[in-house]
Amino acid sequence: MRLIWTLETFSWGDVQDVLVVAAIIFVVTLFVRGTRAAVIMRGTLAVVLAIALLATVLEWIAFQWLLDNLITMIIVAIPVVFQPELRRALESLGRTGFRTFFTLNGQHYDPG
Repeated sequence: MRLIWTLETFSWGDVQDVLVVAAIIFVVTLFVRGTRAAVIMRGTLAVVLAIALLATVLEWIAFQWLLDNLITMIIVAIPVVFQPELRRALESLGRTGFRTFFTLNGQHYDPG
């Protein structure tokens, strides 16, 4: 029933929203590929998903609230944890502009 409601209320603005989020995830994935950040992000995501699933299954309301409000902590932690990678990206961006931001191992990314 919820799926039908979702499909009925889906608009073109939602499509644009999903595309922007997908593009951001894609660029971040390109940026961290082959670095320590990729391993850290994968491990962190696995732990958070496991805890969220456990909290949902066991109906831990307070813990679910904590996970919902974790976004503030994540915003503060990301620059601290990924500082070397962020510095490298900003230096590269400052030297060469956006053309190297979308390269993979020195080769330009060609989606086609």
